[in-house]
Amino acid sequence: MATRRHHPVAASALVLTLAAAVAVTLVPRLSASAADSYQATAYPEAAASYAGVTFPGERIYTIDSWGGYLAYRFPAGRIVFLYDEPAVFGSDALQLYDDIDQLDPSWVHVLTVENLHHAILPADAREAAALHVLGWSVNCYDPTSSSLVMSSPPPGSAPPTSGLSIPPAGVPDC
Repeated sequence: MATRRHHPVAASALVLTLAAAVAVTLVPRLSASAADSYQATAYPEAAASYAGVTFPGERIYTIDSWGGYLAYRFPAGRIVFLYDEPAVFGSDALQLYDDIDQLDPSWVHVLTVENLHHAILPADAREAAALHVLGWSVNCYDPTSSSLVMSSPPPGSAPPTSGLSIPPAGVPDC
């Protein structure tokens, strides 16, 4: 069986062409603006900025995968209810988080006891829909990360008569 040999110049040209194609594809993705763009879509950047200005120092409920990001954004005090370091908080705090996250029968009680009156959540999170049913309002919508900033209702207010629409009608962008 005969083996086919490639000309060294042709093989070198092919390798250089492939290297150039990889560089053209990957280098733009490694830029600072690409990193900023990724962060804005993967994390609730605009929602966090809004909450930081509007509710400074107040506790915030969020999903565990955004908790570390928000703890980084708000390093003073324990603003974020729980983030992705469960060993730091212990099993009791993790259970309280799970009660809310899973909408267990005690989840509304946990919100009250833990003084949680604000949330940053994905627009499609079950917690967002459940909080809306309880009368929580949407303060702003972050279209880049598809997240909501929500706040508990004032005492005595009536729950909404319609479901939560995304994007919420009449709600400003964060």
